[in-house]
Amino acid sequence: MKTPLVPAEDDLRGVLARNVPGIFEQREVRKIASKFGIKLLDRTIKVLKIVIISMCYGTNITFVISELKAKASLREFTGVYNVLDAKEVYRLLSGFTVEQFVDMVLRIVNTVCGKRKSGKIMII
Repeated sequence: MKTPLVPAEDDLRGVLARNVPGIFEQREVRKIASKFGIKLLDRTIKVLKIVIISMCYGTNITFVISELKAKASLREFTGVYNVLDAKEVYRLLSGFTVEQFVDMVLRIVNTVCGKRKSGKIMII
């Protein structure tokens, strides 16, 4: 049995799981996603949120989906309210190659983080 996902404010994974999904609601991020030819933008944004949460906790996507569906507190904490089925998530992810997915995520991170000024250290 897997350890349940328990959001904690002081845990670094919890901070990432809470803040990162909100990034995908920004207009610039939606523009980047649409440049990659994504037709179902709202669904793809939901999928990206679920993938990022699973990466934060180091677990598989199916487990994150089941935990999000089961726990209202986790949905509230992460801001992911409409949870897709695992079949839909994997179907949308299969439309990307690894290079496309990494390129899109890196562009999103670079857009959100902005340009670094000299002398400023940023850890992502």
